[in-house]
Amino acid sequence: MQDWHSTCLGRRTLPRDLSAFEIEAFFNFTDAERRVIEDRRGTALKLALALQIGFLRMTGRLLEAVRIVPPALWRHLGEQLGVAAPDLASLRSQRRRTLFEHQEMACKTLGFHWLSEAQRRALVRVLRGELTRTSDRQRLLQFARRWLYEHRLIVLRDRDLRTLIIKAIREREAGLARSIVEGVDPPLLAQWRAAVTQPHESGTTVQSWLREAPAKHSSRQVEEVLERIELLTALGVDRHLTDLPDSIVRRYARRLAARARRSRRALRNRHERLK
Repeated sequence: MQDWHSTCLGRRTLPRDLSAFEIEAFFNFTDAERRVIEDRRGTALKLALALQIGFLRMTGRLLEAVRIVPPALWRHLGEQLGVAAPDLASLRSQRRRTLFEHQEMACKTLGFHWLSEAQRRALVRVLRGELTRTSDRQRLLQFARRWLYEHRLIVLRDRDLRTLIIKAIREREAGLARSIVEGVDPPLLAQWRAAVTQPHESGTTVQSWLREAPAKHSSRQVEEVLERIELLTALGVDRHLTDLPDSIVRRYARRLAARARRSRRALRNRHERLK
């Protein structure tokens, strides 16, 4: 699949600004597809099925409703099928049963299927693997759409895909937790737990102190970063967990930095309100 095509995946409606290139790419039909379309009786039914097939080829989704069809697409379909395009109202007036029938015919013609439970689990597995390369959820969303399309599976709604991405992230994190527990000797792990739960002079626990990101590039903040490194080195953390992917470490670092910024912002807002 070309990168330009991946930007079309998951769309719910026909775009108003379909280019001539996109119309040619998605709404030209093979001889087999044309035979399926021409078997429909009446101009409106032929055009409705042609729209459904082209839309599925373009987006990986089924066309639920037709609101606006670009005039250029109307003309193209009319030329492709040798018919005069009707007004939009005739397509909107189709029965729901006819819509479902056209969706089913489009899936059968292009070889698309709904996601099975086994394939859902497979998608979560490949998402876990993709997490070693990126943690950006928008990129993971695009990756999931592309994987579904390439496996001739109907692209799910973004809400459902985000649910699967969250599941993959949680499974990945659970796997990392298990690898830490299994890779560190129990006495050392107990020592770490005891150390991070101790109170710190900052008024929080050692764990909370370790998670704080520098507020600014001051000499005191640099000293605190060095103090954190010294503590972790004394605990022997640098001699363990060396097989954690850099992308995972960076993701947690960015998450902690974002959390620290939110905390500082909330603290500033509180001080402003108290003035």
